[in-house]
Amino acid sequence: MMRKCPTAESCATESDMSQTTANPLKRTLLDLRIANSLPSALRCDALTPLTESPTALFSALKLSSPPRLFNVLQLQSSKSIIAGRKPRTVSKAHFSIVVPEPSVSNFLENENAPTSESEVTMARSYLIGISEQCGVEELELDVIELLNSNNVELEHESNRFVNVVSGNELIPGSDPWAYNYGGYQFGFWAGQLGDGRAITLIHTETSKGGIELALKGAGMTPYSRFADGYAVLRSSIREFLACEALYALGVPTSRALSLVAIPGRKIHREVLEGSGVVARVVGTAGWLRFGSFELWMKRGDGVMLKELTDVAVKNGFPEIWQRGAVDTTDGEVFNKYAEWFGEVVDRTAVMIAHWQSVGFCHGVMNTDNFSILGVTIDFGPYQFMDNYDPTYICNHSDEEGRYSFNKQPSIAYWNLNMLGSAISSLVVKYDCEGDVEAATKLIHEKLEIFQSKLSSKYQELITL
Repeated sequence: MMRKCPTAESCATESDMSQTTANPLKRTLLDLRIANSLPSALRCDALTPLTESPTALFSALKLSSPPRLFNVLQLQSSKSIIAGRKPRTVSKAHFSIVVPEPSVSNFLENENAPTSESEVTMARSYLIGISEQCGVEELELDVIELLNSNNVELEHESNRFVNVVSGNELIPGSDPWAYNYGGYQFGFWAGQLGDGRAITLIHTETSKGGIELALKGAGMTPYSRFADGYAVLRSSIREFLACEALYALGVPTSRALSLVAIPGRKIHREVLEGSGVVARVVGTAGWLRFGSFELWMKRGDGVMLKELTDVAVKNGFPEIWQRGAVDTTDGEVFNKYAEWFGEVVDRTAVMIAHWQSVGFCHGVMNTDNFSILGVTIDFGPYQFMDNYDPTYICNHSDEEGRYSFNKQPSIAYWNLNMLGSAISSLVVKYDCEGDVEAATKLIHEKLEIFQSKLSSKYQELITL
């Protein structure tokens, strides 16, 4: 069995890796191997520099012994942490370092600090949903043993697990971040959007590859605009259920590890409601959206666009990256960026075919809600149809029916067109040596993959 690690660094030793191979299930969150290779290769927000990240700040405390987990409350006095959450335009960065807001922070910022036992209880986070399958299959983490064990040491780890997935504590060595991106919303360019209420905790490596664990509803980020960064409990429940339901149906999707309720954090929407936090899981680069690339094209920043695309391909599509790095001796031409775009087209077509085959209505098919991995993300007003109605609209704000059930394939194609346009400069310069006509033809050829793949996959699914 894999040994317990006193620090995050010791989890990355060859000894640990060999033991993980023998028994892949990890017993605690501290056994997760921190590998923040994806964001560290991108440009960080100047107002949230890595030199003032949680890991750096905790190191500056010069603790006599490393804590088992970092208590987020210890960071709330940091000026850089506070400034980092302030909504603003982030012009030259792919991401910002953002620390989750602990569930008791709303009490600490005013005179209503919890004093009685009942008030403290209300401020706590309560685990109300857990996906054992997600823990085992995606993170290789035995969450059921962790949560149900009578072992005293594991009982402490169980409490820490709840604290981490609710945003109260951080795994040592992790520097949570929020992505910067834009997007077309209902067909119109919306400018900078970004992770307004999502914070990625870690990038970790498993036997199946890279995984990103993120929290939704854990507080404000630079991309929250006029919102508070929280999520109401009812929408958190819906997202948790949708992720795992789609997975069970075989639909390409992000996963949900856990659902936490925070009774004391009341947030105002139409009425005053309780809040929740969902811990979500996706493969490497899965939180990068079509809008991530569109933002830099719209800003006319080819350098930022190329840096982002290279990292996305290298980390999320390593086969394409490795093939593009090999010189061919037989005269074969390999168009790296166009081939990557074609793979995104293919995966998106497969996802849409699955949606149509099970009667799933997404409801908000904006380009900032489409992952480059071709997996379902960002569950808002989604619905599963009870009865077949091709014109069904699940989003009450979609007055023109842009995202109705029967239009989902055409909207996905439109979104892919926007992505193709966003990365077209890379295809022109690097794949086609400046030949605009050849690049345009190549992108259109890749786009045509969509309809044939959609049709064949849909036929396959409905005839099972």
